[in-house]
Amino acid sequence: KVAGSSTEKTIWNYFIVKGMSPAGVAGLMTSYYIGTSAGASITLYLAAFFAATFFSEDGNLRLT
Repeated sequence: KVAGSSTEKTIWNYFIVKGMSPAGVAGLMTSYYIGTSAGASITLYLAAFFAATFFSEDGNLRLT
């Protein structure tokens, strides 16, 4: 088991329950761990999620 994985899941679940999008949560976690701007990280994930849904067959992004 990787150290800190339960903490990451707890943070992820907290923000999802509060209504944040998965891209927003991923961007915040990325900016925290690698020390970059939160806005840039969130925008990068939003662009990736958009591309994934745009090019998917049915227009839905499945995160599981």
